Amino acid sequence: NMGNIQFINAGAGSGKTYTLTKLFCKRLAEGAKPSEFILTTYTKAAADEFRSKIKAKLMEEGMNDMLSLVESAQIGTIHSVAQSFIEKYWYLLDMSPALAVKEEDEMKAFRSRILDSVASEDDLSFFYNYATMLDVKKSLGNAQVLDPDFWKDMVLELVDKMRLYGFKGELLENFKQSSIEIVKEVYPAYTMKVDEMKTLAGDLQTYINNLKGSSKTAALKAWNGAFVPFIEEPTWEKSLPILKAIENAPVWVQNAPQDMFDIVRKYALSCVLDKALECVERVFAISARLLERISEYKRTEGLL
Repeated sequence: NMGNIQFINAGAGSGKTYTLTKLFCKRLAEGAKPSEFILTTYTKAAADEFRSKIKAKLMEEGMNDMLSLVESAQIGTIHSVAQSFIEKYWYLLDMSPALAVKEEDEMKAFRSRILDSVASEDDLSFFYNYATMLDVKKSLGNAQVLDPDFWKDMVLELVDKMRLYGFKGELLENFKQSSIEIVKEVYPAYTMKVDEMKTLAGDLQTYINNLKGSSKTAALKAWNGAFVPFIEEPTWEKSLPILKAIENAPVWVQNAPQDMFDIVRKYALSCVLDKALECVERVFAISARLLERISEYKRTEGLL
């Protein structure tokens, strides 16, 4: 029966504490017992504030006989209230009565320590190659350096969401599919037939041969170093030099016939799609393994 549950949704400073305090005292005046209440907050300070304001309101209303009973109400943080129920009903939950609370900072440190152990050698090799080919960087002092561990932040963030929102089963699969759709928007599928590729290559070469001066020199360098290898074998590794060659839109790209380099870019991006999707799959698989390791660790250590 959800009829006796009051849900208050309001922004900061809008009077939630005042409203809940008023409702609490009103229910007591109507005959409810303090022990029948559950009032949760996000911080210990907010919980203490609730108790103080409830007692002040009871005194204001002349309900002094209720003051000593306020402590029987379940008023506290979400975690402390949940812990009190676990300690009371552990035998119904198939849990140990000797449970301990692990601070969140300690759990974060534990998750970071075991990340490498839940990722296979194949995973680590894939992420290293992925970071190398896509030139994934991180800041180190004033420098930008290769970041083969980029996936770790993704996994930790995903595990936090899985724990916080209870993502598992169908919910987790839906979340993964949403991530896959985002990747497909970044790297849209685009196919070209062999004869279409040959025609495009011929048009590109003709255009470059007709350039003059420094533009022709730069274009020929990109043509021989990036375009020719990609045209001969359009793989994801060979698509990246193409993207780098045209991403800054040099003059010889800007002045090209309309859509010529846009087509090249689309095709090059599509070659990255499979690897990007594999990256998503690996991140979700590692996250599931990490979450299982965390659950196992908590069960073994008797932690909350």
